[in-house]
Amino acid sequence: MTPRERVLTALKRGQPDRVPWVENDFEEEIQIKVMGGRTDFTPGELCRTLGMDGFGYHFPTGQQASAGQALQTSGSASAKEAWYHPQRVTFDFVPPWIAEMGVDGGAASYKLDFGGELKRDARVRITTGMSSVEIRVPAGTAAKIVAESTLGGFDIGDGFMKKEGAFWTEAALAGKTPVLTIVANVSLGGLMIRAV
Repeated sequence: MTPRERVLTALKRGQPDRVPWVENDFEEEIQIKVMGGRTDFTPGELCRTLGMDGFGYHFPTGQQASAGQALQTSGSASAKEAWYHPQRVTFDFVPPWIAEMGVDGGAASYKLDFGGELKRDARVRITTGMSSVEIRVPAGTAAKIVAESTLGGFDIGDGFMKKEGAFWTEAALAGKTPVLTIVANVSLGGLMIRAV
């Protein structure tokens, strides 16, 4: 099985060929040692080296190691509270390895904030049903949002222009790179898009 097949099989309560190994975080200094001193490795290379099926937080990406999640949340009680009980979910593109991600959801309300600095082109697919979805993109980010709706509606805020069937930020229209492409399919619900 591929790592993706293994993880999805386990999430669906099936029986994978082995227990999936997915790590959320370990310090970048340790990652660099595992990779023989390299800092330019990809998430896939690290996973293959260790035999992992996935990894979820950050990589040095050719730069000096930075503090990991454990160090960022240690110390103050408010930092730990914010980590364990977040008020919103933010897709922070500081880890520049994020290239493609997906969000599948049912009847609920979703607020997706794509703050942070985008380091390379990224693609996000959002599919929901009977829900309201709010997408927030920094005004200076080059973003293209393809919005599809079945029996739903759109609320497009200022800062977007329609071009080639998608909603583009001014930065995207000006040719700025990298580009964040979001394909949002909302059935029986509403989609709100905001440049912040």
